Amino acid sequence: MSQAMREIAYDLAFLRATYFDASNLASDHEAAFFIPSYDLWRSYEFFHLWFTAFIAEYMPEDHPVRQRLWSDPYNLARVNARAYIPADDDHEGWQALRDAIGDLYIVRFRYWFPGLAEHPLARTLAEEFGIVRWLDLALEDPGVPTGFSMVVLDPFGGNWTRGCLDRYTFPVPLDITAEECQASLRWIETLLEHATAAAEEIETIDQTVQVALADSDFDLAQLVGTWAYQKRWFDAANLELPERIRAFRELLRYSLTAMGQLEAERPPEELEIRDLVTAFRRFWAIWFAWFPATVAEAHGASLDPFPPAPDDTTGWSNVAETLGELPLVRFRYWFADLAAQTWEHLLARELGIAERLAAILTHRGTPILTAPDEPALLARTWHFTPSGLPPVTADEARRIFEWLERLRERIEAVLTMITLGK
Repeated sequence: MSQAMREIAYDLAFLRATYFDASNLASDHEAAFFIPSYDLWRSYEFFHLWFTAFIAEYMPEDHPVRQRLWSDPYNLARVNARAYIPADDDHEGWQALRDAIGDLYIVRFRYWFPGLAEHPLARTLAEEFGIVRWLDLALEDPGVPTGFSMVVLDPFGGNWTRGCLDRYTFPVPLDITAEECQASLRWIETLLEHATAAAEEIETIDQTVQVALADSDFDLAQLVGTWAYQKRWFDAANLELPERIRAFRELLRYSLTAMGQLEAERPPEELEIRDLVTAFRRFWAIWFAWFPATVAEAHGASLDPFPPAPDDTTGWSNVAETLGELPLVRFRYWFADLAAQTWEHLLARELGIAERLAAILTHRGTPILTAPDEPALLARTWHFTPSGLPPVTADEARRIFEWLERLRERIEAVLTMITLGK
């Protein structure tokens, strides 16, 4: 993947498109809990089941390819939602599928995943697969499914009506080729591969921030309403990923409800943390303040501002000499799963710190606590395994803190999207 493609595929706009498309799909499916990657996967299964029903309804039963591949479409669907898809080299099968569905792959994808279909990555991939013409037509003339209702938006066995085509009949009267039909499916699967990675990053940010808050002894009572719920956060951290996310969302939902119930009983200054964004900002302020405090203690004077200006060589030399790899060690302690995500790794490579980050991620540093009740967030010294690379230079220290700042911005943007819907 080219650098330009990477920048498009992992920008915040793509994360937003993924999140809101998955969220809308979860709502349509009346999901009790919303997990972006799971809802994308489940929706894609239904996406393919629809085509099996479409073949069963509109393709002639005596068609030789139907007899060979799809003689019992519904049984195929029960076994595997994608069982109707011909083999890559089955040219006769793809021609028959093209005659049955035409450009409906792109049309229905645009209907169910509008944010992804309209994102620049979709067009870039469409150019790569040679289907820009059909993407443009789907964006300009998406049409609607027939037989839809407030209960069933895209019924199995239904048809599709558009400005350019009243309904789809066999063979579909559009000049799309079998190769373009096959390329359309590859386009969708490539786009959803990136969307799944984006959804997993969203989930990782959501999950790791909540775990960090629970593990920090940072005003947790204000977030969850009562200290009695702290143990439930730790218990939830040991669950498998889907159950863990469900548990965290349940606890967060309780916490925000509890805050409203406690308003009349607690002073206003204790009621500032009302959502995950605010809680993370408070956490990060305390977490980040450790760095200038440590540098000031070592040199007998504070660095103002902190981080130093980009051209402050002396300031960055002091940071590198005092902190070394500790910024990455401390980030890894709370956010290891996030640091290993694709965008975060690409950014580290762009800034020239990928090798050091990878080495730090292999070993978890631990805070050296001076009292049983001292929170790790405030521990002054740490035990960790050095990367074995040459000492951190002033310029590398600057790049490490640039990486941290850009991650903070990305985390806040994702949390804002999740908790405030924007």
